[in-house]
Amino acid sequence: MKRSGLSAVVASALVVVGGLSFTSPPLSDVIQWGESKEYLVNSELHIEAYQDRYEAAKQYEMNLKDTPLVFPVVVEGGSSELDAARLNPRLYLDDHLAKADFKLINAGSSSDSQLARFAIEEFKGKQIDVRLDEYLTCYDMKVDEKRAQRIGWPDSWDDSNVQSALEPQMYIESTNESIAKVASEVVGKEPKKIPPYVMAKLIARETVMRMQVSGTSISKDRYGKIDGLNVQGAERALARRRGTLFDAACAFVALSRASGLPARPVIGLDNEDNGEMIAWVEFYLPTAGWVSIDLRELIAGPGMMKQLNRPWKGFGTNDELDQLVPIAHHFHPPFGVLAGGLKGKPMLWGWIPVPEHTPNNQRLRFVLQDAPKRASTSRKKMSTKRGSGK
Repeated sequence: MKRSGLSAVVASALVVVGGLSFTSPPLSDVIQWGESKEYLVNSELHIEAYQDRYEAAKQYEMNLKDTPLVFPVVVEGGSSELDAARLNPRLYLDDHLAKADFKLINAGSSSDSQLARFAIEEFKGKQIDVRLDEYLTCYDMKVDEKRAQRIGWPDSWDDSNVQSALEPQMYIESTNESIAKVASEVVGKEPKKIPPYVMAKLIARETVMRMQVSGTSISKDRYGKIDGLNVQGAERALARRRGTLFDAACAFVALSRASGLPARPVIGLDNEDNGEMIAWVEFYLPTAGWVSIDLRELIAGPGMMKQLNRPWKGFGTNDELDQLVPIAHHFHPPFGVLAGGLKGKPMLWGWIPVPEHTPNNQRLRFVLQDAPKRASTSRKKMSTKRGSGK
C-alpha cells in the first residue's frame, strides 16, 4: 500500500547525525500519565494430575521435590505501577496452605517484567493451586505527537532493560530471515533514517493491513476457565497473513525488534470488557519512555492510518488506557520451563517438575476488581526517573 506522509515526516525531523541518529531536544514530558485507576487482580492457577475415569493406569499422582514454579508480574509497565508491598502470594497443595519459598526474580527478557517464583520443596498428591493478589495503578497516556516524531535514535541502548526488548523470545522470532525480510520491506535498508515514532506507525500499519485478525485469543475449558492461549507466533502469522490478536501483537513486536526498535507485547485484562484477557503492544521512544498501542483501535479504523503525521486513535495518546491492566510481557516465561498441560498451549506461567513430570490439566482464572485509591489521581511520567520502560 502507499505509505503516504512518510517523506514529509522524515523531512520535518531534525538533522541526521552521521546518518544514524537525530538530534533531539530534552523531551522528558513528551509522554505524560494522566487520570488513574487502581485495581486488585486475583490470579488463580490450578494444576491437577490427570485422572482417567476408566483406566487405573492413567490415574496419576504428582511427585515433586525442589520444584520451581514461576508466574508473571509486571512491576512497572508503560502506563502502570505495581504496589509490590501489597503483593499477596499463596500456594496450596491438595487444598492445604503450604509454606513455600517465594521471591520476585527478573524475567530475563521484556523490561520491567519480573516473575513470582514459588519453590515447592516436596509434594506427593493430585492438585496444586497458586494464588496471587496484585494491586496495580493504571494511567491514561498523553503523547505530544509532534515532538514525539522529532525524537531520533540514540547512539546505543544503555539501559539493559530496553536492550532486552530487542531480543527474540518464544513466539517473537525477530531474528528469523522471513521476519527480517518483511521488516526490510516496511522500513527499508536504512531504518535509522526514519524516526522511531514514525517507524512504529509504519510497522503497526503494516501489521494491521497485512494480517486478517480474527478468532478467539484464549481457549476455555468446560468450567469457563482459561486452559490455553491461542498464539502461533509472529513468523507463522505473517506467513499465513492471519491470526488472533495475540498473533498480531507478536507480529508487531517481532518486526519492530528486527528493525532495531525495542518493543514488547503486553498481555492483560480489559476492565471495560468484563476483565477479558487481551493483548496490546508497547515500543520504547528514546529519551521519553514506553508508548502503548491498542491494535484493536487500528484494526477498527484502518482509514486513519493513511496519514503518518496525524494522531491515530489508540496509538500513544489514549484516555482509555487506565482500563487496561497488564499481567505479563510474555506468552511463555523466558526460561527453560514447561507449561501447557495436556493441550500444550502457553499459559503465561511455567515450572520445572522434578524428579518427574506427570500428565496434568491446568487452568487459569483472573478476577479484576476496583480497589480504593491510595494516591493522587494524576501524575506526570518522568522518563529520567523510570529509565526504561475470568
